[in-house]
Amino acid sequence: MRVLQLFVHYLHWHYTRAFVEIFKLWTNLLWFVKEFFSFYILLKTFFMPWQRLRGESRGTIGEWLGSKIITLCMSVVGMIVRSIVIVFGAVVMLLVFLAGVLLMGVWPLLPILVLFYFVTGLVTVFKELIL
Repeated sequence: MRVLQLFVHYLHWHYTRAFVEIFKLWTNLLWFVKEFFSFYILLKTFFMPWQRLRGESRGTIGEWLGSKIITLCMSVVGMIVRSIVIVFGAVVMLLVFLAGVLLMGVWPLLPILVLFYFVTGLVTVFKELIL
């Protein structure tokens, strides 16, 4: 009798509370990836020079032009690095999203799969004993 109660309580947990907890975990993981890769900050500073490296723009026209070229080059480097981080973060975000969708889709089937494999194992064992 107690085993039946345990099984009923497990099924109740599995199909109610566990769904809510998995969904919370999934949304927290998505939030973490978004904050870890700082998409907002990367987009806000997209055109800024890499690590704020700028040329000094004082002196002659040659020095001024050189500093502008250095600033432009550092801005291009910054855009390239930020683009790579944004694309990598987007891929990670997509993978986390798809993993959550897969888990939410497979979760209802897990007790059925456990029961199926348990019965299949018993049938296999009894076939071997009979043969």
